[in-house]
Amino acid sequence: DYPPQVNADLKGAVNDVRLMHGSLSTTHGLKLDPLPGEGGPCEAGGKHSIALFNACATRAAILDRFDRLVRASAPGDMLIFYFAGHGARSARSDGTQASGRHSTLLAADSRKPLPGGGVVDDIQDTLLKARIDEATAHGVQVLTIFDSCNSGTATRSAEVATRFVESAPAGDPVDPDGWKPRTPPRGVAYAPRIHLAAARDGEDAKEAITPDGRHGRFTKALVEV
Repeated sequence: DYPPQVNADLKGAVNDVRLMHGSLSTTHGLKLDPLPGEGGPCEAGGKHSIALFNACATRAAILDRFDRLVRASAPGDMLIFYFAGHGARSARSDGTQASGRHSTLLAADSRKPLPGGGVVDDIQDTLLKARIDEATAHGVQVLTIFDSCNSGTATRSAEVATRFVESAPAGDPVDPDGWKPRTPPRGVAYAPRIHLAAARDGEDAKEAITPDGRHGRFTKALVEV
């Protein structure tokens, strides 16, 4: 569920989270905390995994829970970050990206007005990169899986009418949450990172109606494979 400022709710994203959770726990045998049933809490887990749905998947919560899991990880661990939702591109261009603009993920409160003025920014790729860099510097391998668009035409609709998501606000290149990386320990080698994505920058990710409900085509295909 997205705020009125985005005006582009998705029908399959929550289904995708449940499908991916089931695949990781059942097919691959990972020890994950259970998910709530329909109509249950919008946040679950905390010991082995954390899931955020709809209103709980705010920008602050996503970044905080990611930080929490990074700090709970030890060298040799793998941290999986799965996101199903809208993606966009930032209006800010600072010359550091090959595509010319930064990619963003839309949280449940992205674009909502702030009491003191301005709006809640999308989650910019630079913020995630800093956190992933810290994890890999501590020997923690990070696997990111994004079923989202990475462009201004961010839509996951399989219907004729697409839902256009405007570019993200310019944002602040400095992390507004005051997050600072820790110093890597001595003798720990950098771990590799792996990223799986539904679309390149400038491409759309689609949803489709399947026999078991509406799902992102990428997530459905990935789980099946």
